[in-house]
Amino acid sequence: MNYTLKLILLLSLVFVPASKILTQEGEKEKYIIEADKTEGIMEGEERVIIGTGNVKITHGKLVITCDKGTSYEKQELAILEKNVVIDDPDKGYHLTAGYVEYHKNDKHSIATQTPILTIKKEEEPIRVESQLMEMFSEDDIGIARGNVWIYYQDIIAQCDLATYYGKEETIVLEGDPVAWQDESRLAGEVITLYIKDDEVDKIFIDGGSRMIYYTREEKEKVEDNMDGNKITDETGENIEEPSNPGEEYITPTPPSITVPEEVRMEREEETGEEETTEEGIENKGEKKTTGRVDTYGDVMTAYFEDGEVVRVLIEGNAEGIYYPYENGEPTDERVFASGNRIDVSLRDEQVERIRITGDVSGFYDPGKEGGQTRVYGDVMVIFIADNEVDKIIIRGKAKGIYYHGREEEEKRAIKE
Repeated sequence: MNYTLKLILLLSLVFVPASKILTQEGEKEKYIIEADKTEGIMEGEERVIIGTGNVKITHGKLVITCDKGTSYEKQELAILEKNVVIDDPDKGYHLTAGYVEYHKNDKHSIATQTPILTIKKEEEPIRVESQLMEMFSEDDIGIARGNVWIYYQDIIAQCDLATYYGKEETIVLEGDPVAWQDESRLAGEVITLYIKDDEVDKIFIDGGSRMIYYTREEKEKVEDNMDGNKITDETGENIEEPSNPGEEYITPTPPSITVPEEVRMEREEETGEEETTEEGIENKGEKKTTGRVDTYGDVMTAYFEDGEVVRVLIEGNAEGIYYPYENGEPTDERVFASGNRIDVSLRDEQVERIRITGDVSGFYDPGKEGGQTRVYGDVMVIFIADNEVDKIIIRGKAKGIYYHGREEEEKRAIKE
């Protein structure tokens, strides 16, 4: 290229109109850059366009806005700085960050400086926070790395690496992943959330899986004859009566759920900021804890219906403990079982049945009543009624031993 031609090209770049600084057509999708102020320069053989103030890049249906954008035509790369927002209406992605590298050829975005990804769903969006985030719009894949937090409906998850597969509607959590629903907790080496019809359908835990699940029920309203027959809940707080006679009492909107205390404290230590209530995640109302199930195993699957766990399947070196609660506190009663497989059935957040198969062993400890029954067999089924152990059935090479009193040897078999 001779000197005169290069000068003409450089001048044409410098005086590009501010309203539209670059339009590339003749491709699959148009790539348009707009800004309040523009500047064009040549860096060797690279044509560079710099836009400042209300920068807007349109690439097909994908729209990017920021305070400053630098586009490298040959590299098909755009560097976006300050107040970056990427909207992909086709995939339902909304990404915000302080700094983004956008690769035009495959619509690949790499975001840093407090990136937050919101994935639109019909009911509630999925919100992802991390230190670094990548979005592959064409493949419908999002990757979050470093102190990842995920919020979806009433589930909160934390890990080091999370990958969202839009086509399969799955989220894979790796790097010490933990997930919470209310007080209940899941942990393992890898946790995969499966979404179906805008609801969590199941959660699969692979490797060192553990679940602590609290059974719950609605708190009953009782009459307090000592205080003018005012209606109170179990905490003793008065519930206002209707202002008009005959008007039905309407339960107030339940408060938003907050991050579990241990999680909140960890986040406050890391960020130095006080944790606030998360928007879009609502509590299910005033409920009391009626029991707790601790399960362990090689792999575990929790199945959901209408946002509630209805079944938990533990396979490989499976162990489980059930603790009944009374007045919101654990009792001394407990039942422990181990086997190759444990299948827990729940309804309305209450455990109904626990079925253990394959080289089964376990014990039932009634607590203060004393005595302990140890059992063995091929199949063990524990039935729970009114939050208490109703009956235990053993099948196949069944054997039972009753111990009078609570011996230290038996206590050590209980895994806290």
